[in-house]
Amino acid sequence: MYTYEQDAMRVICEALTPALGARVVVDVGVGSSTLYLAEKGSGYVVGVDVDPSSFEGLDESARLDLVVADASFLPLRDKAARLVVFYFTLHEVDPRLHVVVLSEARRAACSVLVVEPLPYGARLYEEYALLWRGAMHSIGRFEDYMPAEYWAEAVEKAGFRVERLGFVEWKAYMPPELFRGHIEAVAREWEEMGVSSAIVERLRRLLGETRKTLFKWSDLVVVVGRAC
Repeated sequence: MYTYEQDAMRVICEALTPALGARVVVDVGVGSSTLYLAEKGSGYVVGVDVDPSSFEGLDESARLDLVVADASFLPLRDKAARLVVFYFTLHEVDPRLHVVVLSEARRAACSVLVVEPLPYGARLYEEYALLWRGAMHSIGRFEDYMPAEYWAEAVEKAGFRVERLGFVEWKAYMPPELFRGHIEAVAREWEEMGVSSAIVERLRRLLGETRKTLFKWSDLVVVVGRAC
């Protein structure tokens, strides 16, 4: 039986396939992608994040180093890496800095891999995505999902040529009980971050929508750019 958990791992694996053969990979935004690259990749991985709490559960090894740094100023020599990966990272960056961050990746590496959720999909997902964006903007942060063409253009503006523009499809719907747990966890997180109670309540009202329809994440856009 095809399960949601299998689908989640398939999406991660398929999206990160272009990174597995690189000798030195910089993963900006430490998380599931960093762990996957360290375990499945053939090269050396440098995980970079502005928040050291994201390193919890990851142990440095001969093939993995963890560095606290901003994506706009990577602590690497020019072309020290073969590839810089942004897996579910750039939508949390101020859109005015997307090209700046990607240009820094071009300085540090010959290639870039961008994996981002799309802003459109099933109706329930689109409502959820808009709420995320509004919630983060309300506290001075970002959660800005963009169409595929936007990311391809940003990669090109940073000086890369786009070698691949593809998509990874989510096939499985999230089970209602899992979606409920996810929403409650997000609601608590928003409350701790200072998001208004009105926005948090709108998020919780999404749970009622699962009586009418199931939730499925949007497809992902995968952009591979090369500069040398």
